[in-house]
Amino acid sequence: MARTAFTAPAHIVKQRNALGNTATQPDSAPSLGYGGMNLIDPRLVWNKYNSSGNGVACAAIGWPANGCILDATPAAASATNVAAAANVTSGTAMTLVSSSGNGIIVTSSAFTALPTRTVIPSGTLAVGAQMGYLSLGIRDITMYYDPTKAVTATLKVTGVSGGAGGAFIVRGWDLYGQPMAETITATSGATTVSGLKAWKWIASITPQFTDAHNYSFGTTLTVGLNLAADLAGYVNIWVNGSGYTANPSITVADTTSPATGTTGDVRGTTVLTNAHTLVYVNLSSARLTTTPLSQGMFGVDNFTQ
Repeated sequence: MARTAFTAPAHIVKQRNALGNTATQPDSAPSLGYGGMNLIDPRLVWNKYNSSGNGVACAAIGWPANGCILDATPAAASATNVAAAANVTSGTAMTLVSSSGNGIIVTSSAFTALPTRTVIPSGTLAVGAQMGYLSLGIRDITMYYDPTKAVTATLKVTGVSGGAGGAFIVRGWDLYGQPMAETITATSGATTVSGLKAWKWIASITPQFTDAHNYSFGTTLTVGLNLAADLAGYVNIWVNGSGYTANPSITVADTTSPATGTTGDVRGTTVLTNAHTLVYVNLSSARLTTTPLSQGMFGVDNFTQ
């Protein structure tokens, strides 16, 4: 019988012989349908060589079918947990914090992010926790994104009295290791301005102006949705085991294409509290029929310049 190629997401249990052994079927594709129906990320291309090992973390990855994209307690907002207050010089990157705390992790080793397989350098700042993946136990070739490690956050800049304000360019990566860039412009005086894009890893913050007044950067309690949502009704939030009855202040995915340094998050964000939170996102039928499917599920490509 000829093999047929098709695009994920697919829910197919691997072939088994009469003894229930899959090891004799080396060409059968990994499936997140093994042990449950789950949502495969189509950006990680499967092939039998990856599934045989060869130093690759996994050959298929995705989210649980229930759509739980966050199961964590976001840290309280901070004005200085990314970069302490300091004068700025145009074109010279700010000094980022050098120790973990207040919802920021300074990574101690290089990390390969999935599905992009981007290598995040050691010493990079991670929001909430270093990202993690949960093995489904099929020879460790299929994994879930770990919702307990999936906190992301928008950033904010805070100035001081007398400061003129100006633009900063933030660079780093999203939850999936896609490069990101964002322009956040501080206003004059002792004011705070928040960005719109949800960050997982922060590599640099570079001012585009010079000012002998202090500016600092920190995280907010606005977190990323991780799957693209076009209406608040596709998002379900539970706090401390109870349904979220208050308005969760959801900002839907920004569909501007191509994205720019000032457009919103490509998957959307929501404002949370410093409490244990479960966030569920259901993909709309429009998202699941978008071509390419990856942009339906995860939004348009991030701005990277």
